[in-house]
Amino acid sequence: MSKYKGFLALLGSAIIYASFSIFIRVLSQEMGAYQQIGFRNLVALIIGYAAVILSKQSFSTVKDVPKKFIFLYTLTFPIAVVLFTLSVLEVKIVTTIFGLYLGSLITSLVVGVFVFKEKITKVKLLSLALVLAGLITYAYPFQGNLLSMGFLLAVLSGFFDTSANSFRKFLAGKVDRFVLVVLQMIGGLVVASGLMFIFNQTTIPTLSTTAWIAGIIFGLLLVAISYLTLVGFQNFDLNLGTVILSSELFFASVLALVFFGEVSSMAEIIGGGLVIAATIVANWTIKKESRVFLAYSKVLRSLKTPWTG
Repeated sequence: MSKYKGFLALLGSAIIYASFSIFIRVLSQEMGAYQQIGFRNLVALIIGYAAVILSKQSFSTVKDVPKKFIFLYTLTFPIAVVLFTLSVLEVKIVTTIFGLYLGSLITSLVVGVFVFKEKITKVKLLSLALVLAGLITYAYPFQGNLLSMGFLLAVLSGFFDTSANSFRKFLAGKVDRFVLVVLQMIGGLVVASGLMFIFNQTTIPTLSTTAWIAGIIFGLLLVAISYLTLVGFQNFDLNLGTVILSSELFFASVLALVFFGEVSSMAEIIGGGLVIAATIVANWTIKKESRVFLAYSKVLRSLKTPWTG
């Protein structure tokens, strides 16, 4: 079942996204924000290029795809990361996350319907209602930050993040996956290098063994999440896929408790629970299709025809 494959890939991506805060905190002790982005993208680029060679994939697969789509795919996700980082510097992290997923959900709904011709079903509406209620609960109280530049940057980050996912959905199956991973890391490295120059973070720091280990693991996770989202959105609805990714909120709270002893507030717990409920609802359609598929298979096996044996 391709939709199960897509669902599991996106759920795995959400768990990996949730772990990023751990490695960001470790690296931020020794590197600036843009140095960190450049470092982890460089590591991911090396790993991704090795994967291209070992899997015998080819960069020639990009030749049949319009170059403007390759260019936009390469830059949209790095721009989303930068906007997210700038938003975090302006407002509370929960406000940034709320803005990110608000922008992502709205954009994915519009693009899903008008570009990929995805249907608006009752299940989708219920799932969206649950995830929006969860996000609002998670970020409450807003304290006036919804009128700030930081919140706007977060919404724009969500727009570019969904744009990147849209290009993943379009390009997956047309261009070799590890090639797409490498292209995204090149884009991240280029954007980070430019920002390092602008904000005078070009000095190469001396890193501890802990930072090197964290950077290598982070690079591996970047490659993994880039690959998994390609698999996920190739096989799943864009809007419901965004809902599944938002389960990051729940997993981030769990990891924060395990690694840093941070206890979530009641609002964050309820909000995370609603987001998980939305993810479960998004999975209903797959279960229904699975039951139909299994029933159909049983009927075929019961028939003795030249086609079924």
